[in-house]
Amino acid sequence: MPFFYMCTNKNCTRRNADSQRVYDFLEANGWTFTEDVPRADLIVVCTCAATDNTESDSLYNIGRMLQKKSETAKMIITGCLPKINPEKLGELGNFLTVNPRSLEEFDGLVNHHVSIGNIFDRGEILVPDFVRPTDSLLVRLVRLAKECTSNPRALKLAAKRALARAQRAREMAITMVMPGRAPIINPVTTPRMMARKTCQ
Repeated sequence: MPFFYMCTNKNCTRRNADSQRVYDFLEANGWTFTEDVPRADLIVVCTCAATDNTESDSLYNIGRMLQKKSETAKMIITGCLPKINPEKLGELGNFLTVNPRSLEEFDGLVNHHVSIGNIFDRGEILVPDFVRPTDSLLVRLVRLAKECTSNPRALKLAAKRALARAQRAREMAITMVMPGRAPIINPVTTPRMMARKTCQ
């Protein structure tokens, strides 16, 4: 009995139904889903690269699968990443890829008696969601506290910046409610940029 593992970016509604069709196609052809990645004979990663964040999530999860999978496991990448950014994908390795507009290509990659063309949307998504590379706010705050423990001045500065960020968020909310009011937030400064400055 062959085993498979697959994951998808559930933030991408376009790929959710596609990924579930692939999942159902594999089950219909005698494959059994396993959460134990090293046990899987086949791994399918359904990617999204519509934004920098979704592309990062896709690359991160492909990297995780490469670390966990067995040497003999076949790995297939589908979704829009192979088309949008083949260079980045190529940096991780050479993969079998399937265009999301041509899911019938799975018929040629997997032994089957039921074609994917005969698999229809079931209306629910059983495919596991991606693991996100970004930690929860609590984890980031704990890490920040550990990094700044040896430098009280840096910790004080980090707290000051956090308060300033909260004030800017408040002002932005006021601006959105009162359209006539001039914007107060600098559109160039993003939370990621501020995070990089913290504890420097």
